[in-house]
Amino acid sequence: MATSAGSLNDARSTTSVLPTKGNQSLAKRLLFPHLPHNTPLPPFLASPAAASQLNPELHEFLALALRAHVQPWWSKISKYDKDFIPSIAEVIIFFSQTVEQRLIASSPHLITALCCDWPNLLEQHYMDYLNAKRKVGTSYASGGELSLAALFHAAQPHMAVDEQGFVNETYLCLSVEHVMKRCLPPEDWNSEAERAIVRELIVRLLLDIVWGRLAKPWFWMKLTLDLLGPPPESNHKPRQHGRITIHGLLILFLSSVQSLSGFALFLIALVQSTYALVLSVAASSDMPPMPYSGSLTKPFIDVIAQVLSLRNRNTSAAVLSLSYRIVRFLDPFLNRLIPYLFYTYVTPEFLLKVVRLSKTTLFPNNGYPGPPFEEPSVEEQMDIRFQLEERLLQVMPGFLGTLLLGSTEEVRRQTIRDAIDPLSSRLCNIHLLMFLFDDLVLTIFPDLGLNDPASNTDTDGSVEDRDGSLTPPDPLFPP
Repeated sequence: MATSAGSLNDARSTTSVLPTKGNQSLAKRLLFPHLPHNTPLPPFLASPAAASQLNPELHEFLALALRAHVQPWWSKISKYDKDFIPSIAEVIIFFSQTVEQRLIASSPHLITALCCDWPNLLEQHYMDYLNAKRKVGTSYASGGELSLAALFHAAQPHMAVDEQGFVNETYLCLSVEHVMKRCLPPEDWNSEAERAIVRELIVRLLLDIVWGRLAKPWFWMKLTLDLLGPPPESNHKPRQHGRITIHGLLILFLSSVQSLSGFALFLIALVQSTYALVLSVAASSDMPPMPYSGSLTKPFIDVIAQVLSLRNRNTSAAVLSLSYRIVRFLDPFLNRLIPYLFYTYVTPEFLLKVVRLSKTTLFPNNGYPGPPFEEPSVEEQMDIRFQLEERLLQVMPGFLGTLLLGSTEEVRRQTIRDAIDPLSSRLCNIHLLMFLFDDLVLTIFPDLGLNDPASNTDTDGSVEDRDGSLTPPDPLFPP
């Protein structure tokens, strides 16, 4: 930790006196009660770019979380102890700084995971779901007795997910503990109480807030509807039939000229922005080298082709083939463009927006958690799905919808329904989220997946004797 064990014990042994002068923030009163008045808070993240606005927001977010989820039950155990929560906050801050350093060091691998691994996992999810759906009611489903979720679970077995779609909390606790062991100093790792509280906070965040909501089909459908926004208002006026006049021809001519000039200005702006982007990408020589030499764009095209069933129709299959040829030609540039966009837009300003949005979502009641999460009824969930189908049809209207979704309206609607259906089962979505979690953890902490068959040396230096048999351990838990 940033402070030594001796100084930490000295700070905890002093009497906690909350400052009475000035209007201090919640973070300073709750997390750092021993700091003198007008003393700036210690940095939450080690990066200097995050010092101005991101660090105060992270301090406030942590203070709100500890006040809502730790202080209520800890005050019942020890009402007058004011040092426990600052100690927990110190551990979390040091843990966050270590994870931040890992993220910065593994950013090229993280780009590869986001561009290659995650699209491949999503594509495999769609393929396994469709295969399981075809087997329902056949002899492959034990004479029709197995459900679609059971068949999907057999196609994507995971040791942390059972057939009912429940996540094994022990798996998550051990995963978080292995990560914490590599991030915390010995004096904090040896404190079992602090380690358990930090671990439970992270596990509960994943289970109750992240996976507990994202796995439910109606939640991500509602989230997608909110991101797409309301449908545009139609300004179409009924056509009035009548004789052609000079005045009408003049209006039609001027409208056409205005449309052509607007399109020309759009093309000019597009060419200028593209040229500036190409120059910026060519001049960006300070980016770290990518560990992956393949195409970063092809997995996105593969998953789009799987989701929209582009290979099942002649017109969309021709568009898909043309897209592959264009991407193959532009691969050298695209493989530099994607990392450039990542390092350009994933900035402290972007993280600041995420933290503020998370704080507003999780603590909407004047800094306290909102009412219990209410799940809509079955009729409301069906209505949400219907609204999403209609909104997606409006996103790709006209020629683009005919080209990618199908020639008739019924075919286009069926294509949208087939695209949504593999994500409409909570039990199947849990598998996808778990595989994404494993991939993210192993990308940031690749040493968790290493297993040298020549020696059984643990990360702390201990060596275990082998009995001659080579049984591969679970990749997330090294021996």
